[in-house]
Amino acid sequence: MRIIGTDDIETHASYVELIEALRVAFQKQCNIPKRHHHQYPNPKEGVESTLLLMPAWDDGENLGVKVVNVSPNNNQYNLPTIQGNYLLYDQHKGTPKAIFDAKMLTNKRTAAASSLASTFLSRKDASCLLVIGNGALAPELIKAHASVRPLKKVYVWGRDFNKSQKVCSELNTLHMEIVSIDNYREVMSEVDIISCATLSPEPLIYSELVN
Repeated sequence: MRIIGTDDIETHASYVELIEALRVAFQKQCNIPKRHHHQYPNPKEGVESTLLLMPAWDDGENLGVKVVNVSPNNNQYNLPTIQGNYLLYDQHKGTPKAIFDAKMLTNKRTAAASSLASTFLSRKDASCLLVIGNGALAPELIKAHASVRPLKKVYVWGRDFNKSQKVCSELNTLHMEIVSIDNYREVMSEVDIISCATLSPEPLIYSELVN
């Protein structure tokens, strides 16, 4: 059984290839039961955490399940909000084939799915992106969308302005302007694409703000 960690996924999961693979996969008939969603108490934090179980299998070759814990207050401990593993099995004999780091795998897949949707919904010349949220998914969204649209400018907004600045500085090798902002509403009429990556329980985007 192989253990495939963050570095392996980062090295081998090209967004160009991943997006096209998802384009094909979404058209296939796979067996995907309803996601198991369990809230459980987290007394030390005073809020509930979430356990997610996501099984799926094809017609005779692979079976997998993603096991994820969502701990909303983990940013206080400099830990990811979402943590977990993806377990891949041989469907025929039930033997384990690989364990993936679910956090990076999820970030890559989510960003790829978002940019795949953009290939249908945004203009081909879309050049300005607004990312709402500054967690681990934010830089992946920027890289993924940049692989399908000729982005020249990206705005990043989050509750913590310093974290937004950090996201921007981590991507300074990309050939585009990436700017952290403290008021996303002021730029919404300027951007071509808006991508949200936040656990906010309150709505952030209202129709009257989008022209």
